[in-house]
Amino acid sequence: MSLVSVAAFLVLLIVLYFLEPEFNPPHLISEYELGRFGFLMSLAFFCLGAGSLFLARALWIDLRTKGDRFGGGWLILAGIAYIDAGHFCSRSDIDRREPPAWPIRAYRDLQLADRFHLTEQKLDSQ
Repeated sequence: MSLVSVAAFLVLLIVLYFLEPEFNPPHLISEYELGRFGFLMSLAFFCLGAGSLFLARALWIDLRTKGDRFGGGWLILAGIAYIDAGHFCSRSDIDRREPPAWPIRAYRDLQLADRFHLTEQKLDSQ
């Protein structure tokens, strides 16, 4: 099953090479997600992650030493990372150069919490 998943990844990558030539090398393969066929790159990442997890599952029985288990654990983490890479938004209409809004919201929420705390202290002192 691992080989099938990795083969599907390679096929999808080759298809994307021809469908979206504007993202061909020297761009990273993850940039295919920014194009019209970004869902195919997400699917390719899912296939690669599944291949890593299937390989780790198949090999786990034969991993006897701590070093073997350590390497198997890293293979599992790599599979999870590939699957997580497939979760990124594949819409090209998002301007990725803008800073995320959550730090601004978090700072504002901290300010509001501080004001509430000061108001609470004033009411308690009266």
